[in-house]
Amino acid sequence: MGFRFVVVFVGFLVTLVVMAACGGIAMFAVSGAHSRVHERLTPIDHAHGRMLQMMSAAQSSLRGYELTENSEFLDSYLDNQENYAAIVDEVIELMKDDGTPLPSPTAGLNAAQKIA
Repeated sequence: MGFRFVVVFVGFLVTLVVMAACGGIAMFAVSGAHSRVHERLTPIDHAHGRMLQMMSAAQSSLRGYELTENSEFLDSYLDNQENYAAIVDEVIELMKDDGTPLPSPTAGLNAAQKIA
């Protein structure tokens, strides 16, 4: 083996180590950003799920009242309507900008708040 081969081989190894270190640093940075976004979106997703459940329950209650004229269905509808407004407010509060880069679909939530 010549001196030239050793220099090329050592250069290759140094390049490989530097690239691996840069890749590890990049993966650590992306992982941290992903974790922060996940922590921010999880409560919003849960509140949104509760919002959808309430909408479905209110729709079923209203349908039950329309079919049977039983006021128990209407009471359930009115309860869901009051709780829905609180959930919409909670989602809007969770969506407020805290510096985490996220899309901001609060225009649709503001429309939902006007309905509630």
